[in-house]
Amino acid sequence: MKAPFYDSIRTQQQLGYIVQSQSDRIGNLARVLLIVQSSVRDPRGLLQAVDEFLVSFRAKLASLTDGQLQPFKASLKEELLRPDQRLASETGRWFGEIAGFQYNWRRREEEAALIGQISMKDLLQFYDERIAAGGSLRRRANTAVFANSPKRAEAMRAMKEAYPDAQVVEDPVKFGEAAPKWPIRDQELTMNVARDWVGHS
Repeated sequence: MKAPFYDSIRTQQQLGYIVQSQSDRIGNLARVLLIVQSSVRDPRGLLQAVDEFLVSFRAKLASLTDGQLQPFKASLKEELLRPDQRLASETGRWFGEIAGFQYNWRRREEEAALIGQISMKDLLQFYDERIAAGGSLRRRANTAVFANSPKRAEAMRAMKEAYPDAQVVEDPVKFGEAAPKWPIRDQELTMNVARDWVGHS
């Protein structure tokens, strides 16, 4: 999705200077992020452009065959199994397991093995359920940040009218202080210590 999204929003439509797409996982939460910073279109227009891209990308995805999917799978598998080049990368992976209370130290190997089983049917079903508009498992969060410009008040007013249920954050510090925090999991942690380590310095 990364290259087509950049090509559509940045190169062809020239809607924003910063155009990014990425996926990541924080604890047990996986997400896809589509980011556009623009001075030529307001957030409503950008959301419309993103929605149009998602429709067109679905069509592009559907045109792939299982054979054409293979190079993407091989590339992703290679990326997953590539040894960490920096200590910070390895530390981040381990801490992700600890923060999510998962402790799956072989996650990369297991995910790499699962990639080989993914078919085009699986991929399209995932896209339709979790990314496409109307997907039964889609959970979308839109965040609009308005620059301090002469058209700021007008753009914010139009956004509020278009999305009356949206939460407007006037003071980010107060919002952060009042927002509920994820509770730390209340459980006793059990750690398995290898017997071979006992008595070794």
